[in-house]
Amino acid sequence: MGKQVTVGIIGLGTVGGGTLKVLVHNKELIASRSTPITVAKVCDLNRDRAETLVKGLGLNADIITNNPDDIIMNPEIDIVVELIGGIHPAKELILKALEQGKSVVSANKDLIAAHGAEIFAMAEKMGVDFMFEPAVAGAIPIIKALKDSMAANEILQV
Repeated sequence: MGKQVTVGIIGLGTVGGGTLKVLVHNKELIASRSTPITVAKVCDLNRDRAETLVKGLGLNADIITNNPDDIIMNPEIDIVVELIGGIHPAKELILKALEQGKSVVSANKDLIAAHGAEIFAMAEKMGVDFMFEPAVAGAIPIIKALKDSMAANEILQV
């Protein structure tokens, strides 16, 4: 078991809310198979939706914010999960998180298609990860397989 990882989720719509539910409901299973994960903060502009979700999961409402900087600038948070969709402000939030030395996970297909090269370059420059598997092929785990299992091949594009 690895060290504790602290996560902040930006966007609690269908995908973000589902992600939070999975992380909370499967906390022990995830910890037993990998690394303990704690969701430290969630951000959504719709406070009522966020409160209903968070309280329904038995979490304290003090983890809710409507300011993404409360996640991005928080030194306790290791990974930022961007699930707001669209290009803006998602691009700026992701780049800011990477600049803060945080790894980022996103399911944002449009953003990756339009600005993936810039985002990947920033992640590499900062020595952190930009993970985007949820945005590919309906979240079929193909990116990890391509990166890890085919390391000897030079794959330029999919």
